[in-house]
Amino acid sequence: MKFSIQKESLLKALTIASKAIPQKASTPILETFRISDFGPVLEVMATDGDMIITSIAPCNTEEEGAACINAKTILEIARLCPDGELTIESEGVTAKVSWAGGHSSIPTSDVKDFPDISSEIDGEVTEINAATFKTALSHVIPHVATDILRPQLTGVHFNPTESGIDVVASDSHTICVYPIEGHLEAPVTIPAKCAAVARDAADGLEYVRVYKSKNGVSFECGQDTITAREIIGKFPAYNKIIPTANENVLTSDKRELLSTLRLVSVCSNKASNHIRLDLSGLMSKVSAQDLGFGTSATDDLTAEYSGEEMAIGFRHDLLTKSISCLDGDKVSIQLDKPNKAVLISADGDPSQVVVMPVAIK
Repeated sequence: MKFSIQKESLLKALTIASKAIPQKASTPILETFRISDFGPVLEVMATDGDMIITSIAPCNTEEEGAACINAKTILEIARLCPDGELTIESEGVTAKVSWAGGHSSIPTSDVKDFPDISSEIDGEVTEINAATFKTALSHVIPHVATDILRPQLTGVHFNPTESGIDVVASDSHTICVYPIEGHLEAPVTIPAKCAAVARDAADGLEYVRVYKSKNGVSFECGQDTITAREIIGKFPAYNKIIPTANENVLTSDKRELLSTLRLVSVCSNKASNHIRLDLSGLMSKVSAQDLGFGTSATDDLTAEYSGEEMAIGFRHDLLTKSISCLDGDKVSIQLDKPNKAVLISADGDPSQVVVMPVAIK
C-alpha cells in the first residue's frame, strides 16, 4: 500500500473514525485504524466490537492495499506534522509516514485480525431528514438505561410503524418515544454510544441513509458510515405502557416548572430524590423533605391544573430529565391516579415521555 494525501483530509478521516476506538481495548487490534487504499479513495475504519465507523477521504494512489496502524500514534502524527502532503506506505509489519522534512515508522497488525461488522445492505434503504434524525436521538438518548443486566434497555430502539419509525429509549422508569418519517423492514436496537455517534455525524447534513445490514443497522452520513451491531433481546412493548386516558392535566411554562422542581429538590432526601406535587385547581405546590437532616422545602407551582385533586410523588431527577429533553415553551403533564404512569408532552414537540410515579406518605 502506498498513497499520498493532504494532512487536512487524513486528519479529518482519522478524527471521525477515532470515535469508535475504545478507551480500554480488549485486544490490541481494536486500538488500530484499518486503512485501505482503493484508487482515488482512502477508507479509514475503526471499531470497538459493537460498531464500525468508516470515513472516506480523497488520495493519490501509487499501490493499492490495506494495513492496520496504531490509532493513537498515527492520529498524533497527523495532528502535529506540518501542513501539506503526506505519504503513507506499508510493507510487511511496518508502515512509513513521510512529510516535508521528516518521516516516522509505525508497526502494523494483520488486517485479517480486524473484526468485521458487515455494512452490506440487507434490506430497503430509507432516507431520513438529518435534522429530524438528530433531534429524535437527542430526545431519547438521555432515557437509555445503564443496567447491563437488561442489555436491551442500554440502547436506542428503532421500531417500524404504519406511519414511519418510532425512535425509543427507556430506563424502566421513563420512556421517550419520538416518531420520524422513514421505513425499516424490522425493529432493531443499537447501543447508545452508536446512536450518539450517528447523531453527531448527521449535523449539518440534508439527510441520513439508513438500512439494515447483516449484524444490525447502518447509517450513512455523507462520507461517513456508522454500522452498529444489534443488541440481542426483546425491547419492551412500549406502546402498551403509554397512557391513553389520563384526564387530569397540569400545564406550565417549561422554564418556571423546571426552576421550581430544582429549587425544592435541594431539600429532598439524597438517597430517594423524592418530591411531592399537591395538585388542585386553586393552587398547586411542590414540596420535598429529608427527615434525616431535618430539611424541607415547599414552593407554589405556577401552573394551570384541571382535574381531581391529588398528591403524587416522583423522583425529581427523572421528572426534570423528562421535561428538559422536550422542545417548546409549554409543558403538559397528563395524570390518572397517583400510582399510574403520567404522560408528558410539549407544544410543537411530537415526542411522548412516560414517567412512573413513586409512593409517598
